[in-house]
This record gives sequence, C-alpha cells and structure tokens, in this order.
Amino acid sequence: MVFVSGYVHAPRSMAGKVVAICWLTFTVFVIVVYTAGMIVVLNSNSVSMRASPFQNVDDIAQQDLAKSKVYVVAHGSTYNFFRVSKIAIYEKIYAMLKPVANTKEGLDKVNEEENAVFFGESTTLQYHMKKKCCCDLFQVGGLLDSKGYCIALPIGHEQVHRVSLAILELKENGIISQLQHKWFLMKNAGQCPVAKSSSGRSMLSQVGTVSGYQFSGAIILLILGLTISAVVLILEIMLNKGKNKV
Repeated sequence: MVFVSGYVHAPRSMAGKVVAICWLTFTVFVIVVYTAGMIVVLNSNSVSMRASPFQNVDDIAQQDLAKSKVYVVAHGSTYNFFRVSKIAIYEKIYAMLKPVANTKEGLDKVNEEENAVFFGESTTLQYHMKKKCCCDLFQVGGLLDSKGYCIALPIGHEQVHRVSLAILELKENGIISQLQHKWFLMKNAGQCPVAKSSSGRSMLSQVGTVSGYQFSGAIILLILGLTISAVVLILEIMLNKGKNKV
C-alpha cells in the first residue's frame, strides 16, 4: 500500500514508526525477490531455446540425411504415419528414420547421442518424461497428428451403447483426468526436478527459487519489528498512565 497510494500522516508514536519501518523493509525485500525470480525465468526460457538444436519439425527435416539421428519404434503407429504420409516434409523425415525395438530404446538413444530425436506417441512420451531416466528430455513443437483411443466391440453388440455412455460419464465427471493425474504425475512425482537442467536438451534451465531458509531473514525482521513495537507500545501506555496519575 505504501507504493500504491502513499500515506497522509506519518505515525506519531514510536511503536507505529517501528512497525512502518519493518513493514516497508519487508515489502521492498518481497518485491526485489519477485523481480529477480521473474528475470531468471525469462532468461532461462531464452537460454534453453537457444541451446536446443531443433525448434520444430522443419528444423529436423533440414538435417543431413547421412548425419541424422532420428529414431522411431519399428512398425508402430508413428512409423506408419510417416510411411503413408504424402506431405513432402514428412516423406523427408521418413527417409531419415532409424527403427528401434521399443520406446525405452528410443529414449536411451536420445539420452546417449547428441542431437538425437525420437518420434513417438504423445501419451507414452509424456508418461516417460516424468521418470528419472528421462528428466533431461523435452518435446519439440506440437503434435504431428491427433488420434484417440477406443474400446473395440463387435458390430451390433448389445453393450456398445452402455460402454459409450459410461466413457462419456467418466470424462464429464473428471474421473479420466484424475486417473491421468494419478498415473502420469503422482506416480512419478519427485523423480524429476521442477525445472530441468539447461544441458542443451532441457525445456527450462534451472529457475531460481527462494527457499524458506533464504526468505527467513525477512520474516524474522517483520516478526522482530512487531515484537519490538508491541513492547514499545506497552511502555508508552505505562508511561502515559504514570504521567496522568502525577
């Protein structure tokens, strides 16, 4: 409030002056810490973007075919997507693809080799990126294609309508989102830091955070100021009472 509207009258009592000074110091400290944190976050975004060799699919397609390290699960849905695509850029990427046996092998390749890329299903990759083995990996660009999962039943099966309604109900009630949060986030919680290292393959460089220990000085100052002001206030009241008796 001091920085927004100022003040009309300064505190007249010593206790009020102590509170005002401590609160002003605390406010300045909070603003400085917040500003410093925002600067670190903005700088980390720009640094991590410069560190990554690829920003989108176009950058990947511009690689030298002989030197490219682009991996995909052999004969999987992503592999077939590139195989049947008639888009020029995807056809060029298909020529670069190096098949691997499974997703784990593809992610290991990206971890071990410099400037390596792995194409896979977004849901599977999002799950693995929360694990300790893949903390330094990140997604480049958006989704290449959008497909949904479904439960297959025989044509004309009596349960088709009931299953469809049950899936819609789970989605509308948020149960599917809760399950995704449980298995994708909570199960792997704590395995990766909130901000990943800027080693050239990270989404964000280390973002400056303020721990409780680092912030304790300002809190102690505020509490100490309130305590001193309370003591001073009590002394002033006692002195004023003594003067009134005299």
